[in-house]
Amino acid sequence: METKIILSLGLLNCFLLLVLIILFLRRSLLIKDEKKEMTIVVFDEVQVEDGFLKKSIKVKIKQQFYYKGIPVGGPTIVAENNFETVDKDRVENLLKDYAKPLMDIGVAIIEFKSGKILGSLKK
Repeated sequence: METKIILSLGLLNCFLLLVLIILFLRRSLLIKDEKKEMTIVVFDEVQVEDGFLKKSIKVKIKQQFYYKGIPVGGPTIVAENNFETVDKDRVENLLKDYAKPLMDIGVAIIEFKSGKILGSLKK
């Protein structure tokens, strides 16, 4: 009789263990299915501003969560970078064509007002 009880307890333990394993596997399969339903889309947004002397580029990396194809909330910014470049040729041409002549005219006006030019003409 004792052997029958021990045997039945052993079979009961095996059956309970088998049920627990099936429940665990079923739960892990459900979790995997839920993970497949939740997706994350990462995308970038680039803004280019081309000015007369400089060019600036703003890059934003964003992410959007989707659950079963429906967006959850708004896109969030993950990273943001700004890049600027200055066109040295345009700056040099601007200085040469406009700034230098204007500075020469300004110096001539100051010399004229101070009388240096008139003083050199009287001599």
